[in-house]
This record gives sequence, C-alpha cells and structure tokens, in this order.
Amino acid sequence: MGVSNIRYANDLLGKAGRGQWDEVALIPEPLMKCIYIDARSIPAAELQEHAHILIMPESEYGRWRPLMPALSDVSTAPTPTPKATLTPGLGKFWRSNLNRPFGQPSRQEPEEPEEPEGLVFVAVVQGLAGSAKSKTIKRYSQRDIARAIYHELITGFSIVFTGAFLATALKMNRHVQVEWHKGDSMEQLRAIDVSNDEPGASTGRKIGIIC
Repeated sequence: MGVSNIRYANDLLGKAGRGQWDEVALIPEPLMKCIYIDARSIPAAELQEHAHILIMPESEYGRWRPLMPALSDVSTAPTPTPKATLTPGLGKFWRSNLNRPFGQPSRQEPEEPEEPEGLVFVAVVQGLAGSAKSKTIKRYSQRDIARAIYHELITGFSIVFTGAFLATALKMNRHVQVEWHKGDSMEQLRAIDVSNDEPGASTGRKIGIIC
C-alpha cells in the first residue's frame, strides 16, 4: 500500500475526521518527513485532558506552557515523527473538491466559505517532552489553522488535539468554571451555548466543541 503525500496545508483538512484508522503520510521534497496521522473523533475523556489550555488569555496563545511550574525548564525539542491529530473539528465544514493549493481557483463550483462564521479553531502542540509542555494555537478559519498545523509538523512538532467551538466563548469571564461538551454541528454548539441561559442552569459555563 502506498504512502499518502501531504504537499499542501489543505491536504490535512481533506483527511480530518475521515475515519477510525491511523495512517503514515509523507511531506515530500525537500523535507521527506514522515508524519503519523490520527483522523478519529476524540472521545470525551481525552477532550478533558486538554480542556485546561483550550481557552486562555490572548497573550498566552502560541506560547509554550509547562504542565506544572516544576517542568518550566523542560526542553521543547521536536520529535522525529510528528503526530497529526486531525479531528472532525477541522474537516466538518471543509469541501473535499476544494482540496487544492491555496490561491488556485475551483473550476467545479463558485467560491464560498468553507465553514460557517463565528467559529474558532484550536490545535494543541507538543514536542519530544509530550504533555510536560504544550502550546495552543488558534485561528478563525480552517485554512489558517491548517497552515499553522502544517508549519508545526514540518518543524517536527506534534498536533495532539484539534477542535472547533464558538468564538463567543473567548469573551467569557476567565474565572467561570467551564464544562466542555462534544457536539457534531453548528446547531448543537449553539444549543449548548443557549442552555447556559435557561432557568436553573449551573453557574459554570458549558461550551460545545466539535472534535
């Protein structure tokens, strides 16, 4: 069986959330770097492992954060074979016939947004130290998060979590307790958000995420 080539950032979106199997792919010349692709849906328990770094102050995005203060000096060295966790949160709204190099127009159909407005896309990045040190990157479109993920992969860093949630969650009070709930559509994300305002709702904040 041949190995898939990942030549462009949007090739990653075409694989996101497409199955329950793993795959080894190749970023070809000049790098010839193998990457390990995990395109499954993330279970709720695994979501909770990353929940504490999905929402943070704006200045903290893109910065390496130790799991605990004692690990501050842990190296952020790259790994020989990066892992790309590409969940349905990346591929849910992507149109497969738009899998082409950026800037190349589609001849099959007119251009239109690849995802609904109002979403933020996040990716958790780790290196050789694993969960001892992580950083979270966020973007407001699938194309932009794909570019950021591609950059991390070619420099040797793994993507251990990806997802999409309503951007309004970034404006909430940082001191409010957050409950993350998996969703499968924009409608479900909005329904989870609306449930926060129902009578008898808890003082915490529920946030829906596609992952």
